[in-house]
Amino acid sequence: MLIAVSSISILHFESAVDGNIKTAEDAVWWSVVTITTVGYGDKYPITTEGRILATILMTAGIGLFGAISGLMASALLLPDETKREAEEKEIRNELEEIKLILSELKKEKEA
Repeated sequence: MLIAVSSISILHFESAVDGNIKTAEDAVWWSVVTITTVGYGDKYPITTEGRILATILMTAGIGLFGAISGLMASALLLPDETKREAEEKEIRNELEEIKLILSELKKEKEA
């Protein structure tokens, strides 16, 4: 959706002047390259509106790929976190058992 909107917008902004984004194919190529922050430099906006759009698209691309990276990292780390929580619960249960045993030994010693 973002690529489609930015492609249409950049084509609108740049086709009116003597820019290098003249066809829909050029606009889609520019949008994909810009959102992925690759920026080959073969297609670039020359109008102020086009450059503002490029800035917005680059920022959105960084956010999009950052969010995807975060989701992937979270998915990879989740099993370890679940395992650690289970181990912590088991340790807490064992500590409770040790407390009970020590409490019983203390009562026997006092009696």
